[in-house]
Amino acid sequence: MMNFFKPNPCSFFVGAVFLSASLDQALGQADVESFVRRLDGLKLFLKADGGVVVEDNSSQGGSVNDVKSWSDQSGQKNHLSPAYQDRATRPEWLKSVGAFGGRAAVEFDGKGGSDFSVTEALLGKVQSEFDLNQATIFLVGRCNYSSTLSPLTLGPNAGFKTGRGGVGIRRGGDPKGWFGVHNGGDGSAEKLQTSEPGVDERPHIFTAVFDKKKALVRMYVDGVDQKAQANHSSTLPLDPVKFIQVGGHGVLDAPGNPGAEWFFGGQIAEILVFNRLLTNDESDEFDDNEFNAVGSYLKNKYALGGSFKEPILPVDSDGDGLPDGIEKRYAFLNPNRPSDAHQDFDRD
Repeated sequence: MMNFFKPNPCSFFVGAVFLSASLDQALGQADVESFVRRLDGLKLFLKADGGVVVEDNSSQGGSVNDVKSWSDQSGQKNHLSPAYQDRATRPEWLKSVGAFGGRAAVEFDGKGGSDFSVTEALLGKVQSEFDLNQATIFLVGRCNYSSTLSPLTLGPNAGFKTGRGGVGIRRGGDPKGWFGVHNGGDGSAEKLQTSEPGVDERPHIFTAVFDKKKALVRMYVDGVDQKAQANHSSTLPLDPVKFIQVGGHGVLDAPGNPGAEWFFGGQIAEILVFNRLLTNDESDEFDDNEFNAVGSYLKNKYALGGSFKEPILPVDSDGDGLPDGIEKRYAFLNPNRPSDAHQDFDRD
């Protein structure tokens, strides 16, 4: 496990009550993703370039490519569908967004107050509830300053009583800041709240890593630690996750009821949720630094910047005990020649 709050931290803000471009080119993006999929603890994997079904709602106040469903790619079957019957409240699927390296994204146009007509939310009831007292969460997205509140919430309910509880990425009191909410129950005794690091309106890889039972949390933007400070914290455990809300939260409440004002404006390209701390020893070995490996995969895929570096994937083509990534660094080694691993090149 990663040495959580020592030399190699992982930060993320919590608030309110309640791959580099050269990433193993020989393997290709799809193969790198296959390694990420096999990591233990993957509970939710949403990506706009796979699993999205669209429908034409342009005659009913929506768009030609409104999201009809968004399938979870983690194998957990935690699929999402529109939270509301009104077809004017569906997010729009965008086939290619230049700011995300030409990749697909889902656009949410939520704005305003307690008005569901401008809350474009997706809701999913998890197939098998799970604990989220330790977690690593990645969200590739872009937030509008004027209308960013709740892009992602995972919690025990989706209504007012516990709708604000759970784990999520949100905007707080500062419209130019962001944070994560980590709490359960009624959202008061179990809170873990932090400061709000600033963020611009460009696409980023937002990452939250936390250990609830230790009241510790870190936040990253593009792999850079935001040095968020916890100003309220509890070590009480969270209630198990039963609902996933994307594009708003408290979405089971009727318009005008408490909780119904939460919405999201911006774009989301990919979400990965692990219910454990990914390894992070600051090395470039995939197994020893899973945090970096996932971040690098996202960085490369969406042509984003940041501090994630190319990982050495656990591939040994010639079976000589040396990963291909190591052998490619040295002219005297060949990932397809097993004999070179046993030679004494410096004759020592």
